[in-house]
Amino acid sequence: MREARKAHSTKEMADLLLSNLEKLKAEVTVIEARYNILDADYTEICEDAILKINALKADLEEELETKAAELEVCKSEMSNMEARFKLGLIPAETYLNQANAANKDITAAPGGLQSIIDKVANGIELGLDKIGDGITFLPEKMSDMFAAIFKAVNQ
Repeated sequence: MREARKAHSTKEMADLLLSNLEKLKAEVTVIEARYNILDADYTEICEDAILKINALKADLEEELETKAAELEVCKSEMSNMEARFKLGLIPAETYLNQANAANKDITAAPGGLQSIIDKVANGIELGLDKIGDGITFLPEKMSDMFAAIFKAVNQ
């Protein structure tokens, strides 16, 4: 009789373990599905950040090329003015005033080099923030899911 009780107790324990394993298997399937969704979200966040950075980079490259072209035109004008000054076609005071004005325009122009550097820094910061959000989002959600599983299994 004692052997029968022991066998019955062992069978009940095995049934309980099997039931818990099946619950755990179902939870794992749900977790895998959630993981795939979160992974896709993370990938989308990273791709979005990369696209924004690349768009900003292209805009800045175009702006830099425009500024370089403007600078070349200004240098050419300065060179012509210097040649006219050396030939005596314009007085020294006019030459100095125009040269100073041109230098001020180059260094104080809105959207100058510092503006471009600031835009690049902001773009990089934005991209890193987005990637960081994706990196913290996925593990955070995974830990929440695992905590829910352990809570369900332990009940």
